[in-house]
Formats: sequence, C-alpha cells, structure tokens
Amino acid sequence: KLTAKQEWYLLLSGHWTGCRSKLLLLFGLSTFCYVRRRHRLRRAERMSQIRRLLSEKKTCQCPHHF
Repeated sequence: KLTAKQEWYLLLSGHWTGCRSKLLLLFGLSTFCYVRRRHRLRRAERMSQIRRLLSEKKTCQCPHHF
C-alpha cells in the first residue's frame, strides 16, 4: 500500500502530466491555425495581384493557379 506522501506525489505528477499535454495540444492547435491563416492571406494577396495585373492588361510571367 502507498503512503500518503507517495499518493500525493502520484496525484501531483498526474496533474502536471495532464497540464503539459493540454499546453502542448493548445500550442499545436494555435500554430496550425496561424499557419493556415497566413497561407490564406498570402493566397489572397497573390490572387489580388493577378486580378489587378489582368485588369490592367499586363501579362504576368509568374506561375499561378486559379
């Protein structure tokens, strides 16, 4: 049987393990959302530039996807 001190350490280590895993999950999710948002913004800027160039009847030599 575990002593009271051992039970306390076991409870505390489980608590810290849970906190670490939640923080890691939160960090991963926020990084994923940041990268996705940045990708969308860059794509929107590219499309805006392409539309502007096409409306000005300029030829665009850069590769792009519609």
